[in-house]
Amino acid sequence: MENSLAPAAQDRYDTYLDHVRHCPDCRPARCRTGQALVRAYLATTRAERPDAREH
Repeated sequence: MENSLAPAAQDRYDTYLDHVRHCPDCRPARCRTGQALVRAYLATTRAERPDAREH
């Protein structure tokens, strides 16, 4: 399967995923840092796909 994320989005996703894997406070909910990282990732993906905001 081909990765469809742009490099900036992939970098933010990888950072978020690494944090969640190692942060004991991110279970069952995300800590504040985890929440901020996922918001940054989502903002990047939405910025790359303006049509995504319409759905």
